Amino acid sequence: MSTQAQRRGLSLIEVVIALAIFAGVVGMLSQAVQMSVHAMDTLDEDTRREQELRFAVREILQVSGREDMEDGGDIQTLDSGNIHWEAEVEETDIVDLFTLRLTLEWEEVPGDEDGQGTYLREQSLYVLRPEWSVSDERSTLLDDKTRDLQNSRRGL
Repeated sequence: MSTQAQRRGLSLIEVVIALAIFAGVVGMLSQAVQMSVHAMDTLDEDTRREQELRFAVREILQVSGREDMEDGGDIQTLDSGNIHWEAEVEETDIVDLFTLRLTLEWEEVPGDEDGQGTYLREQSLYVLRPEWSVSDERSTLLDDKTRDLQNSRRGL
């Protein structure tokens, strides 16, 4: 009998090597699955937080009075708890257009898997609010713009 005919199976070393390679591949795949699940959870949390922030900004923009806006306040959300906000209003060179700088601060709801942490977000917006303009300043700005427009038409 030849040596090839006598050898029908795998040796013990070949089996051990094959099992080690298989175990390594399974380990790498399980690590990849775990990382992708963690990435999806993080993305879901970030998406939820962004939705809460958009909700808070929409609620803040419904405040009509300039003094009320500058006083700030609190907004209760469904998931993020209480969001405390402060606003700073600045006039621009454009009539009735204001720069609104918002600072939003909230604590993560206890019992959330991320634990408890404080989050801070600052955002600047331009808002068109004619009712915030002081009538004298508004008239002065309109007169200045009218004069600038007339001078530009004359070629000055």
